[in-house]
Amino acid sequence: MEQKDYLSNSQISTYHSCPHKYYLSYIKDLPYYSSNIFSIFGTAMHETLQTYLKTMFNETIKKADSLPLEKMLQDEMIKAFKEAKANGEKDICTLDEIKEAYLDGIEIINYFLKKRRKYFTTKQYELLAIEEELIVPITEHIKFKGYLDVVLKDRQTGHIKIIDLKTSYNGWKDKKKKKVATRQQLIFYKDFYSKKFNVPLENIDIEYLILKRKVYAESDWPIPRMQTFTPPSSKRTIEQYEKLITEMIDDVFDESGQRIDKEYPTRKSAENCKYCPYKKTKDCPEW
Repeated sequence: MEQKDYLSNSQISTYHSCPHKYYLSYIKDLPYYSSNIFSIFGTAMHETLQTYLKTMFNETIKKADSLPLEKMLQDEMIKAFKEAKANGEKDICTLDEIKEAYLDGIEIINYFLKKRRKYFTTKQYELLAIEEELIVPITEHIKFKGYLDVVLKDRQTGHIKIIDLKTSYNGWKDKKKKKVATRQQLIFYKDFYSKKFNVPLENIDIEYLILKRKVYAESDWPIPRMQTFTPPSSKRTIEQYEKLITEMIDDVFDESGQRIDKEYPTRKSAENCKYCPYKKTKDCPEW
């Protein structure tokens, strides 16, 4: 399915942070993404842990525990780096950054194996999907598209649990947890999963599983390398977040579902512009 046919969480987030950035990225199709050590590490850690979980749930825990996870992480990081280079990207990251991230990843893997039962058990859960593609119509011409990292089913309650894996440098603080952009991805996933599979909203649980590269070593008490966050997702909350999609569609798309080529306003701020690829270029009128 082509980009023109669907909306993703990243598109919705980009539009609401800065409509002009959305215009440049998704209507003018200018390059907007470049790999860095954070994306390379995140991609590799996702692949590594998802392989473990597929093996654990679909085969045996013993086989999953025997997987060479450290080597897998290394191979996936190299693969992600080479793919970025093959795409013509430059100044991706340094060798020292790769080494540091890899060593951080080993710490995460060791903690995951030690505490795995706290988060994933075959006794409690059945694995429904890893990296499930979720495509659901929004209007006659527009669809929502996302990928669900882990989907479980509680064997006792029948509840569905959607887990999104996030790598983070040192975890999520309260300020980040309160942001609409942080919460909306899983709220959208819950909403559209309910619509696609006709599962009542109250029977769907959502959770971010945050994998920390760094923890404070001199703390008086042990700091977990993994952190969970469940954003509020009542029916009323979901309806509020659905308005974000409606507002965007009303502004961006015409009646036939085509994106409108027009002037879109900028929203200049320290946060919005910090990592913007169009900052200080002729493509952004603010600079």
